Amino acid sequence: MSRLTSQFYSATSPEFFCKLVTFLNNSYKNSPYNNQNPWPMLKPHLFLTLSDNDKILANQSIFLLNSSRPDLIIYGLGDLAVLPRLRGTGLAGRLIREAIAWSTRQNGNILLTNSETMHGYFLRLGFTPTPDADQRFRYELRGKEITDPGKLYLLLNNTEISDQITISSPVF
Repeated sequence: MSRLTSQFYSATSPEFFCKLVTFLNNSYKNSPYNNQNPWPMLKPHLFLTLSDNDKILANQSIFLLNSSRPDLIIYGLGDLAVLPRLRGTGLAGRLIREAIAWSTRQNGNILLTNSETMHGYFLRLGFTPTPDADQRFRYELRGKEITDPGKLYLLLNNTEISDQITISSPVF
């Protein structure tokens, strides 16, 4: 039986951090996470982790995003990973639903993500896909616009938006 835990990035122990980065690198084909600085551009705000006897089974990170609308709380989902032998068992869906619930409880207004593998699942949960997402959100990195095909967004807490919002990443 898996146990759900949540940890803020700022309160993450070095042991958990090392275990999580190793898990993520083992879960992705190209091992994209540098052990010394796995998130060089934008640090996760929160880790939602499913584990069994201290072994990580699945993870979903939540990022707090900067935008052109400081009156809105915008979260992004990333680092969704499940042990290969447990894929298709519902763990990813459980983490996504928990991320939506957590973001809603935190009075979040918008939840953004990008996923090829879970795209249909996000649509079933009410996320809106590209091209509408492209019209509503513009991404910038170091002042330059970046394209991010496959964007999806979910409005939370009865939020309405009518203008285009620029999402910008801070440089660390």
